[in-house]
Amino acid sequence: AQLNFILDDIAIVTSDVFIGMSMGCAQCHDHKFDPILREDYFRLRAFFEAVIWRDEVVATTKQQRSDYEAKLAAWEQQTADIRRQIDELAAPANKKATQSAVSPFTPALQAVWNKPADQRTPYEQQLHYLIWRQVEDKLSKAKPSGDSKKKWDKLNNELKKYEKLKPPALPSAMVATDLGPVAPPTRIPKDRRKRNIDPGYITVIAPGPASIKKVETAKNSTGRRTALANWITRPDNPLTARVMVNRIWHYHFGRGIVATTSEFGKMGEQPTHPQLLDWLASQFVENGYSIKQMHRLIMTSSTYRQTSRVAPTHTAKMTDPFNRFLWRFHHRRLDAEQVRDALLAVSGDLSDRAGGASSTTTSTRRSVYTKVMRLTPDLLLNAFDVADGLNSMPARSTTTTATQALLLINGDWVYDRAKALAARVQKAPGASNDPAKQIDVAYQLVYSRQPTAEERSLALEFLTASPAHPSKTKRSAQFAIKTFPNGGQAINVRNGALSDRFHVDDNASLPSENFTVEVIGQLNSLYPDASVRVVASQWTGNTKSPGWSFGVTSKKSRYQPRNLILQLIGQTGDKKSTYEVIASNLRAPLNKPLYLAVSVNVADTSEKGITFYMKDLSSPEAPIQSARMPHKVIKDYKPNAPFTIGGRSAGNNHGWDGLIDEVRISNAALTREQLLTNDRSPRKTTVGHWRFESPSGGGTGGGITEDESGKNNHLTRIADKITKTSRQSQALIDFCHALLNSNEFLYVE
Repeated sequence: AQLNFILDDIAIVTSDVFIGMSMGCAQCHDHKFDPILREDYFRLRAFFEAVIWRDEVVATTKQQRSDYEAKLAAWEQQTADIRRQIDELAAPANKKATQSAVSPFTPALQAVWNKPADQRTPYEQQLHYLIWRQVEDKLSKAKPSGDSKKKWDKLNNELKKYEKLKPPALPSAMVATDLGPVAPPTRIPKDRRKRNIDPGYITVIAPGPASIKKVETAKNSTGRRTALANWITRPDNPLTARVMVNRIWHYHFGRGIVATTSEFGKMGEQPTHPQLLDWLASQFVENGYSIKQMHRLIMTSSTYRQTSRVAPTHTAKMTDPFNRFLWRFHHRRLDAEQVRDALLAVSGDLSDRAGGASSTTTSTRRSVYTKVMRLTPDLLLNAFDVADGLNSMPARSTTTTATQALLLINGDWVYDRAKALAARVQKAPGASNDPAKQIDVAYQLVYSRQPTAEERSLALEFLTASPAHPSKTKRSAQFAIKTFPNGGQAINVRNGALSDRFHVDDNASLPSENFTVEVIGQLNSLYPDASVRVVASQWTGNTKSPGWSFGVTSKKSRYQPRNLILQLIGQTGDKKSTYEVIASNLRAPLNKPLYLAVSVNVADTSEKGITFYMKDLSSPEAPIQSARMPHKVIKDYKPNAPFTIGGRSAGNNHGWDGLIDEVRISNAALTREQLLTNDRSPRKTTVGHWRFESPSGGGTGGGITEDESGKNNHLTRIADKITKTSRQSQALIDFCHALLNSNEFLYVE
């Protein structure tokens, strides 16, 4: 059934996209409205019957592949004995995982799995492949147990020492191929004659089976998909060119010449300009199917260069009230990706990096390079009707909703773009302290024009007379002091809020070599994604900038949730700048008072180099747990960034959620005996010690930020700096925010 679903989906999408005919209805019966036989549907599907997928094909040059293979061979030679032992220990678990994956299948499918490869039919090869995909998933999670697990872990840690020799994996290509030169049979369900359906096209256009020729450059191919591709792109094919130019027209005008872009049959709409469609199709073919030439032809036309700001005449109202014949340009909202990219572009944040691995939507790359998470879609893109990623979508919905306006006004991401735009405006020549110049620059960046006299007057009045704007409640709210479960006062960081974090500006007393960070606190929750619940750091979050960050992993972390980790960025022994994550595999429980610490001997890259400590303070008898881990960075990790408690120094994510009762940082790699849990006497190596206790015992935060180490590293609340933003700067941010919310920015006229 799964294989049938896959092949049906391929056939239906192919007919919709390239032929403009909805052939899906013909799966069960002859088409009710168009001259498409049920047999025609299965003739089309037969072109894809031999399809199978390959994961091992890499998208590289021959030289890149050769270099990779040479380095991999060297690594394999060095690690052969270790990997052999790992495989031997994993063999029983792998066997069990394979049985677990195969046993739910029917006896017939289990027989296919157990049949030797040279005895399988083409159809059985496809079934075997699909079973293997599920077995492969189980094998990826299989691990030994008991004593074997301990040996297996030790060997894997030993294998990690050779990580420098192993080349990074080559980028893989998503490739469909044929399982062999002979295709499985295509049959119509419940066909009494049980005919084998040969590949073919729509009978009314091309009766008889398709002519299939062997592909000389692909001896293992049936040649079927090549034959279909050649037929689709034949100059005399009456469908493909019309369907394609209609899609391009739809992209530019918001409506195709045929409004139903994937349905040219009886159930679709009639073309508004049939002669134009035919002429554009002929031009498309004559220009070698050049999409670029078609874009140029349409965009230089007088029809495209119209404005939407045309008052309708009486004739237009009576004859064509919906503008089907394009007597003016359609007033159109930007697509979801265009909204996001435009916001990044005008704020100056848009990255021009092309290609490479995809990024999350929190990055500043163009939307075409961002990941599409079907279960957790991006809020901004989803609000503006992005494609759902599940179904083929010939035309997007274009809605105007209250949620869009609320997201643009209240969303942190859009507000950050407004702040970036304001900073960009202030950096323009002559605009730093000149509101009139700032208005001109902002209008030019956002609207690509100068403001009118009235717009300039209103904007100038706003910038010069706007009352002091209280920053968002999150930013100005008084931070909370609470009682820690084990007694004493603690600061409460509310779900990573930037306003609840504290920092010390970078100075010479902060560690630059060995260091130890100790924290007594309580973690209440994890992020739903892979963000880190950072409790202390000296890092901006840029993986190309030096720094360190100490925290706990969240729900979708590749290092598993609740893992105590250290992120370290600096130079390795071969003078390469490196970002590494050192995971302790100590799991921090939620909603319990904890002692957390990490001791770093920077020069020692062995397993003794970094030691993690954790203790559950809710139980006096609980032992202190520890874990030793190797690392790569040996110097130059100290950044020009503040030491921050409760998260990182910048950004609204990667923050703690819960109480922090005490923090101590030392410029030495402390031993277990020297930790706060064993020795509270003052130490010369301590460069910062904060217990958040108010001398008066009050709960308003007075006096709690003092450093008890004697180094005068007193804490500053990040929100205090934020709320000192000048009235003029805040007014400019709000002005830029308003421009980014305007119709002129979001719509094409």
